[in-house]
Amino acid sequence: MLKASWKQICSQVLLIASIAASGSPAGAQTVSGDVASGSEAIFDKHEKVWKKWVLSSAVCENSAGKHAIFCATSRDKKVWSVSKEPALSTLSDSWDAGCPESFDVTEHRIGGARKFVLVYSVRDKLSTGGNATSIGLALSSDGRHFEKLAADKSPYGLAGLLLRPAARLSNGCESNQVTILGPRISSTKGSLSLCYGELGYDAKQVPVAACVASASSSDGVSWRKSDSCKLSLEFKPGQVSEAGLKHSLTKYSMAYKQAGIY
Repeated sequence: MLKASWKQICSQVLLIASIAASGSPAGAQTVSGDVASGSEAIFDKHEKVWKKWVLSSAVCENSAGKHAIFCATSRDKKVWSVSKEPALSTLSDSWDAGCPESFDVTEHRIGGARKFVLVYSVRDKLSTGGNATSIGLALSSDGRHFEKLAADKSPYGLAGLLLRPAARLSNGCESNQVTILGPRISSTKGSLSLCYGELGYDAKQVPVAACVASASSSDGVSWRKSDSCKLSLEFKPGQVSEAGLKHSLTKYSMAYKQAGIY
């Protein structure tokens, strides 16, 4: 497990991101608006179009006026068309009813069939106190309509719910409450790799500890959590803002994915 101060984490994120960027294709196109801030684009060989997923504030029946995850398609990665209906719907009484905070999508073969795998973090309204953030998972054959992980496949018996915060952080640090965020997923060598941040709070809801953890799966249903953390952050309570920690944990998870480090 890697330990780092706040200054070290900032420099490490930049370093890993620069390594990943060095392998990016030259002349990559960029787009403006919500599509630019969405997931990485994936080329669908069956439909012969590029697909990516975005958070949109478009008001629709299923999103209850909140942001929802939509699928966008493009022939050239320049002009994108965003679907009118959300790719993932939630019900008002479900654990994940609300606005996804972050998400990621990858392509993986499950049971011999190609699947798009979506992971997302959202406020878990059924968690203790209703304030913790948990991670959900959904699968799709076309990337346009996702089905949540079946309730009987969820470790918690709730459709879509993949991972809830444990009583303590993966680095062993004690805290009054733990939340998990910034999930990033990739498919390599027949295995799915999930990387995410964990943030611990004291009784006054002040961040006191943070780390980056990971898990792996071959089928997207059964997951094995790593015994060690990728990174453990060291800081004094109140030294770093909550927003700054959440942003850095999410960026660090993305940097790990881009660099292929799991």
